[in-house]
Amino acid sequence: MTTTSLSVRSAANQTESEQLGSLAGAAFSPDVPAAQYQEFWQKMLTHAADIQPDSQRVVVDPATGHVLGGYLLRQRTLCIGPARLLTGCIGGVVVAPTARKRGIASLLMGDAIEYTANHQLALLFLTGIPNFYHRFDFAPVLDWSDTKLDRSELRTVPRPQTVTVRAGGVEDAPALLALYRAGYLAHPGSFDRQLDEQIVRLRHLGDRQ
Repeated sequence: MTTTSLSVRSAANQTESEQLGSLAGAAFSPDVPAAQYQEFWQKMLTHAADIQPDSQRVVVDPATGHVLGGYLLRQRTLCIGPARLLTGCIGGVVVAPTARKRGIASLLMGDAIEYTANHQLALLFLTGIPNFYHRFDFAPVLDWSDTKLDRSELRTVPRPQTVTVRAGGVEDAPALLALYRAGYLAHPGSFDRQLDEQIVRLRHLGDRQ
């Protein structure tokens, strides 16, 4: 089998979606039980506001019907000063171990670029391994940064006596959205949210995406 006999398309059914989820779980969350990751994957696809009907992109073996690789392309609104740009965000790029080094990842990236043009997205973002994506004209545009907290130091911070901590609920969505926007939207490269997305995060996903 060669890549000339393969193409990239949106996942056509639940089986293909589950196969892509299984590949992603094994590649990116190997310590999470497969069933647990699959539950999260399907919940994300069902409820996440930035997932479109054709966001799951897959390469399927025409002989066996098995998913050989795929990725997700989520549509988000990027903030750069006052500008708001509809942006494609590539995630979960994965190829089955038995199908690697056959050019499938290159097929996937070519599809992502074509998808971006067809959907009139202003930019295409991803975070990935070095020395691969530059061949598709991807270039670094944002500095990578991490925030690390020493939990032992947090214990020394005085706690306000009038403040309590509780689990957030849907009723907190407007306040949490306002806090998110106040804290992040002024920074170039942040992503805007709408109220319905904040509600979905609280109701179905937690705030882990």
